[in-house]
Amino acid sequence: MWRTIRNLWESLKNNSQIVVGRGDKTKFWLDAWCGNGIVRDLFPIIFSICTNTNSKIEEMWSPQGWNLIFRRLLNDWEIDGMVEFLGLIGGFPGTTLEPDRLAWGHHKDGVFSVNRLYNWGLKEVQEDPSDLGTQYGKVWLLPR
Repeated sequence: MWRTIRNLWESLKNNSQIVVGRGDKTKFWLDAWCGNGIVRDLFPIIFSICTNTNSKIEEMWSPQGWNLIFRRLLNDWEIDGMVEFLGLIGGFPGTTLEPDRLAWGHHKDGVFSVNRLYNWGLKEVQEDPSDLGTQYGKVWLLPR
């Protein structure tokens, strides 16, 4: 049973995104909040020279911008990566008074329901009929 729950969690997590509100629950480097993946994985060199690697967004963001602290100055060959990194996080609109939340990525309002999961699975099967067993097994458990 727990393996099934764990597998469903992986599927839910992979098809969801974090919507940052206050930023008090979302880790800047370690959570997938910017839409493109986990910042640490996208920019491993920048992550390796940053000192606040476990900080939450609320600790790193202020209305004036990001509070990034680095161990050392950049090498010439790291500048392009920093420019790309700053371009990614530069699109952040800022924090709000709302709590951080997990949004279902397959519906415009981000609200998850079993019905929406089922409909998403049906759409996946229509696109790839050989995937029927995998999708069916995510929602239903056959009796033994």
